[in-house]
Parts: sequence; structure tokens; C-alpha cells
Amino acid sequence: MKRYLIIAILLITFSSCKRECLKNQEAACLEQAPDGTTCQAYWESWVYNPETDNCEFKGYSGCSPIGFETEAACEECECHN
Repeated sequence: MKRYLIIAILLITFSSCKRECLKNQEAACLEQAPDGTTCQAYWESWVYNPETDNCEFKGYSGCSPIGFETEAACEECECHN
């Protein structure tokens, strides 16, 4: 009986972790490089462009980083059509 309980707990844990990862990934898919911000920081990252359905490497001035650190992470984005 303990074995089934442990298996059930592991399944619940892993499935909720995957949902959280997908939620965070979907949010990153929607991020776009800011335009006209007043922050002095300069960032470079991969962002998903829904108009072209491609990932693009962008440099931008902004207050915090957005998008993905690597092209591979961006390509795995769940928002591709």
C-alpha cells in the first residue's frame, strides 16, 4: 500500500511541475523586446515573434531581461502554430 501512495505522490509532483514549466514557458513566448523604455540596462535575448513564427535574437534597452537565454529554448516554445 505504501508503494502505491509513493507512486501517486510522485506522479502528482511531476505533473504539477510540468504544468508550472509550461505556464512559465508560455509567458516567455508572449514577451517582446520593450520599445522606448527609460532604463539604462542593455540586454540581449531570444524572443518569439508570433508574426513570423520564428525566434529572433534581439538587443534592447530595458529594466529587466525577457525571452529566452538560448535559441534552443526559444525553439521549444509551446506557442508555435
